[in-house]
Amino acid sequence: MPYRLPGLIASVVAVGLAMLLTGCSADSPPSDTGSSAEAAAATALNRALSEIAETYVRLALDLAQHDSTFLIAYSGPDEWRLAAESSPRSLLDIRFAALPLISQLEVLDIPAADTAAATRRDFLVRQLQALTTHAEMLGGLTLPFDEMIRLLYGVELPGWSESTFQQVLDEVARALPGEGPLPDRLTAFHRQLIVPAERVDTVFAVALAEARRRTVATLELPASESVTLEKVEGAAIPARTLYDGARQGRIELSSEVSFSVDDLLELAVRHAYPGWHTLTLAREAALVQQRGWIEHSVATRYSPQAFVLEGLAAFAVDIVFPGDERLAFERDVLYPLAGLNPDSAANHLEMLALLDRLDATTGEAAGRYLAGEANDVETARWLSTYALMTPEQAHQRLAALDAYRGDVLGATFGRTLIGDYIAGRGGTSDRPDLRWSLYRDLAGSAVSPGALASAGATAQQRVTGEGGPAPGGN
Repeated sequence: MPYRLPGLIASVVAVGLAMLLTGCSADSPPSDTGSSAEAAAATALNRALSEIAETYVRLALDLAQHDSTFLIAYSGPDEWRLAAESSPRSLLDIRFAALPLISQLEVLDIPAADTAAATRRDFLVRQLQALTTHAEMLGGLTLPFDEMIRLLYGVELPGWSESTFQQVLDEVARALPGEGPLPDRLTAFHRQLIVPAERVDTVFAVALAEARRRTVATLELPASESVTLEKVEGAAIPARTLYDGARQGRIELSSEVSFSVDDLLELAVRHAYPGWHTLTLAREAALVQQRGWIEHSVATRYSPQAFVLEGLAAFAVDIVFPGDERLAFERDVLYPLAGLNPDSAANHLEMLALLDRLDATTGEAAGRYLAGEANDVETARWLSTYALMTPEQAHQRLAALDAYRGDVLGATFGRTLIGDYIAGRGGTSDRPDLRWSLYRDLAGSAVSPGALASAGATAQQRVTGEGGPAPGGN
């Protein structure tokens, strides 16, 4: 594929020189010549960014041919996808094509006032760096876990200690009925709340419909959009979202996993409304259709983009069911549909809120496992001790780590970043309209994890229950 980018970048520089030669400066009065030169520079800059963006999308489609988990959604031209499927670049060619693009982006002269161009440039640099790293890892490169997370997602994860988690485990021990090992007591607690297999589809459909009703009351969705459910076997994770294009989404739900009412509601929200499906539509409308930023026609795993989107999707249940509204809906609607005792709903949600503070244990386990510091047996033991997983659940988590590696961390740490950002701007559960507004702004933006990291309570505070409010808190 020919690359005309150096010529385009040269044209940007040439126009900038023309502006200087015509006497344009910050102190000069506006003139027709100056305005014309500035407009020409802006046009050339936009062309350069757009051509790099197109190449990035094509490279992402090429890389998807080497890793079936890489592509989350694509809504760009069909011919680009077909070209990648019929004649994909090799991993080495992908890397050699991506690296010069990063260099070209870094030398672009973007005026300080052109924040839109700077946003595009920064997004493309981050995504191309992640794409290059993932291509190298597929080719055999091994990285320390912390470096892998930094290069793929642009974040640094906090470190944890067993003593931090033990504080939460002590609280769980006091709250759970019965005696004996905590994992066994938690399993017994959950077992009585499992939705019978023959009722899963009905409970999920009702949860999905209610989540959509609440979403469209605040966010405008295309009339032609829809989401379908498909049961699958042999999945590495309980559920995943696929975007089939033309505003059609599909949720694959494992037929081999047992689900509680809470599980099904969270999956409906996280994967559809206002989670992954809605986020895909929002970004397509705000960034691709309105702004013409073709780079957002593709969503990829193992990238800063994925980290933010996964965090938004995981936090979505706190947006669409604020305060006590989730309890009321589960207790009054979903529990009866599932044939379960509605009086159990409150206790179960209280236990889930406590267990949420153990989410970071899966991140710590992932770090040790993916860095080679713990094998599968040791990791399963850690997950049993500190995440209170059954052997079956630990096996499923290991399968997810093998399949999706660090990408599974977005649901935990990405959710914390999103929740802290929203809460830090006043978006607490008692201010649902502001929460929705902030969520909507993030859904249609190209924000990076780094831009979210400094807001609100830290992840460490969330685990210990100290400091600012946790995501979903008041």
